[in-house]
Amino acid sequence: MKLSMLEHFNMASEPWVCSQCGYCRVICPVFDQLAWESTAPRGKIYYMKLLLGGKHSLEQRPFSDKFAERVFQCTLCGHCKEVCQSKIDLTKLWTATRAELGNRGLLPPPAKEIDKAVLKENNIFSMPNSERTIWSMMIEEQVLPRINKPAKIAYFIGCVSAFTGRIASIPESTVRILDSAGVNYTILGSDEWCCGHPLILAGKTFSANRLAEHNLRKLKELGVEKLVTNCAGCYLAFKHEYPTLLGIDPEIEIEHFSQFLSSQVNGGRLKFKPRTTVVTYHDPCEIGRLGGIYEEPRQILENLPGVKLLEMPYNRERSNCCGGGGLLKATNRNLSFNIAEKRLKEAEEIGAANIATACVACKLHMTDVAAERCAKMAVYDIAELVAEFLA
Repeated sequence: MKLSMLEHFNMASEPWVCSQCGYCRVICPVFDQLAWESTAPRGKIYYMKLLLGGKHSLEQRPFSDKFAERVFQCTLCGHCKEVCQSKIDLTKLWTATRAELGNRGLLPPPAKEIDKAVLKENNIFSMPNSERTIWSMMIEEQVLPRINKPAKIAYFIGCVSAFTGRIASIPESTVRILDSAGVNYTILGSDEWCCGHPLILAGKTFSANRLAEHNLRKLKELGVEKLVTNCAGCYLAFKHEYPTLLGIDPEIEIEHFSQFLSSQVNGGRLKFKPRTTVVTYHDPCEIGRLGGIYEEPRQILENLPGVKLLEMPYNRERSNCCGGGGLLKATNRNLSFNIAEKRLKEAEEIGAANIATACVACKLHMTDVAAERCAKMAVYDIAELVAEFLA
């Protein structure tokens, strides 16, 4: 039998492209914490060669539980891809490997639970999808008229923002900004399903097809031409994963909210009141290295009156991961917290009182770690910060 997922994603020969140089080992956030060669990208690729059995052989060999554990000890941050001297698309390789583990029944329990939850309720939390607008409880009069209203722009909330009460302020702030800018937009409400990105992370790539097709069909029915989302994972799914992994063309423009917001700020459609604060910006992996969005969030922050923007030593394509991606927080909580703690210390060391990001998962994760590890750092999503400056 063949390693079908590696073949399907055209990654079956990539392990032999690896030169074993070790550049990936130096920058891997997991290896930085655990220091075992088997946790580094280079070590995992070396083991994959042993499993494949030969350069031109794709005969199926047993994948051990330990190897599966190592594959999921990864945030899929893309930093290894950024420095790879052999130009391997390592993010795609790890995605294909997780899909192969799914085929072989070697997924960790959290990955299996995500698959069950989405299959049952079309969201990652197993909550009734009819409650997907629970985040808007305090601003229902602004949100309810927008649900399933035909419009050229759609605001896609995402599972995390919709169902996690602690960050309901992110979609609330986004609605305030959109209304202040006079944007005509629609929200799918309970017709919004998970984007499918969590399933891809969980090794259930093709389970995401049903979700993608549903969401795109609903958007088309409403006449949507542009989708905007705060969630870096949703952005990555619609913009990159649908066409490259699922073979589905969204046929609409996809923008992360930071891109859309930057155009609103530059167009003078928002008015701000001054407020003195010092902030640093954390580049989310999924819109930074994996999405190429670096300048728009910084342009927004620089246009807020009274904001002093400081850069951490590792920024843009060299940014260190927050540790909350790739399902690592679900599969190895302590490891993900240790990675985030290191990032928060970087912000503290440059004298920033606040850290802003443009990813709901980064915001949630770093907030949790700051509270548990007693870090003196306020964490904002960029929408929350901008909303506080609205005149």
